Amino acid sequence: MSKKLELIISKIKEQGKDYSDFRGLLAEIEKSGGSISKDELSEFLNNDFRIQLHTTPNSVAKLIAEIVQPLNAKNVLDVCCGTGNILYFLQNNIDDLTGVEIKEDIAVLTKHYMPDLKIITADTFQYPFKRLYDLVVGNLPWGPQIKYEGENLKLEEAFIRKAIELCDDKGDVIVIVPYSILIGASFDRFRKEFQDKLKTIIGFPSGFVRHSGIKTALLHLKKNGSEFVKMGLADNIQDLENPLGDILHIELKTSDIEDRWDPEFYSNNQIIDKQLSRHDTKQLSELAEIISGRQIKKEELSEKGDLLYLRPSNIKEGILQITDSSKFVSENSLNERDKKAIAQPNDIIISTIFNTLKLYIVKEEDPPLFVSNNMAIIRSSFDDYILSYLKSEQGVEVFSNQAERLRKGVVIPHVTLKDLRSIQIPILPLSSLNSVGDKAIENASKSDLENLKTLLESYKEENTQLKSENEDLKSIDSFADNRLFKIEKQLELLNLKVDTLLDLVKDLSTDFNKIKNLPREDEEKLFKLCQSIDQKMAKVLEAETTTIENYVEETKRWLDLWDLLNEDSKKFLPIAELIFDELSQLKEADFSPFIVQYCRALENE
Repeated sequence: MSKKLELIISKIKEQGKDYSDFRGLLAEIEKSGGSISKDELSEFLNNDFRIQLHTTPNSVAKLIAEIVQPLNAKNVLDVCCGTGNILYFLQNNIDDLTGVEIKEDIAVLTKHYMPDLKIITADTFQYPFKRLYDLVVGNLPWGPQIKYEGENLKLEEAFIRKAIELCDDKGDVIVIVPYSILIGASFDRFRKEFQDKLKTIIGFPSGFVRHSGIKTALLHLKKNGSEFVKMGLADNIQDLENPLGDILHIELKTSDIEDRWDPEFYSNNQIIDKQLSRHDTKQLSELAEIISGRQIKKEELSEKGDLLYLRPSNIKEGILQITDSSKFVSENSLNERDKKAIAQPNDIIISTIFNTLKLYIVKEEDPPLFVSNNMAIIRSSFDDYILSYLKSEQGVEVFSNQAERLRKGVVIPHVTLKDLRSIQIPILPLSSLNSVGDKAIENASKSDLENLKTLLESYKEENTQLKSENEDLKSIDSFADNRLFKIEKQLELLNLKVDTLLDLVKDLSTDFNKIKNLPREDEEKLFKLCQSIDQKMAKVLEAETTTIENYVEETKRWLDLWDLLNEDSKKFLPIAELIFDELSQLKEADFSPFIVQYCRALENE
């Protein structure tokens, strides 16, 4: 604030008057005999927390002037001009400018700024306008409902409808609106009705236009309709210094606009659609059941109980957290519908209200969980594939981008179950999707892994040129690379296990040769042979549980009466099969250990 303005404000305070009475403030400025510039006075008034004028930032007013320039408008009406900043930047190119301001005090200030401007001090909805305009602009107020054309409408919608009404047939409307106009459920009907008039949408960051944290946007409508709409985002004030073409990087047919108008949705849409366009995909609903979480009344929650009441706050960076404020649910208090929200191992839990996506995969060791109403469960028979996909960096990125572009709501961003079901999951060209899941790879045989590796390498080779042409596609194709890496690591591990097992069996053969040459009775030799098998195979049972389990399954396939076997026999037979396979890799192998192990099972039975 200049010294002169500071003296004027001090004088008003000394007189016991209020400097926010603009008529009195301007009278004192005039008495002082000196001029106070518009910028100087505006800066003081706009920064005074007591006043908080309804004004439009210079950068936004200049942006509107840039959009208006090619329209060749001859006359302009600002339906709620405030201090007239939009009109101020339009006056270089347009002479016929009119502003409407309901507050007389502010209208006096606006006339002081621009004495040649026609200012109507009136309620826009009550004033009897006698003509139509080429262009109607405004930084719209919002919030309360008013009666307009017999309907109760939000103030911002009523202003837009009034602005359209005051346009001539080929006129334009350019207004600053809250983001709720673009995505709020209460404006669904409005968006459907005015979709074909969309010309330009530019999103602004929170708090950019007003003294609040509300997100706003510039909305340009063409009264007689528009075939195309351009969209863009200004992340900060510096972006508005760039050419308009740099901001408006999205162009769509108005007929392609969906039931939401936020530029983020279409910006992400283009990137994600580009990523998914040349890949086989399935909607999540084709691969999984989506189950809604359930709300439990506050009075039914307790400090202890059978089930942890899982809320988004319990998940931080993919980790389940139980705190002193966590609540629990008694399973006995649940009805059948509620019980569907009890989580199972390998369920994927996603928050449905979020600014940043929260995702959690239920583990076997987790406490029993009841999923709250602000979350959803993804449950699938293809869980190994989906889980492995979502554990990968690329999978989380593509899934999260889709979920975030589908979220709606300004105050509480959320994604609906219907939208979740529509999320696309890239599908690798395999007969069994689960075959490339983490569990399947860890339990697969060497030959199965080698076959999978061949298939994925072939797929990777086919997409090499495509990936080099389009960087965006790498975020999906790299999931195939992720699976190949997992398979190669598992093959290395299997080869290491094979070498270890072969060494054990070689030692076993050596022991058998020594024992058979001992000067002992056959019964005593047999006892020592069995003892050698048990000692060597104990290491296998301890370290190679998965390997033994595979042999158990293999034995079950040919032995129908498996369930009737003695428990020891259920150990002897799979180990016999393992010994046989390992001995088969040796030249001139002695199969005595295999025969002894089988005979033990027969004797046992």
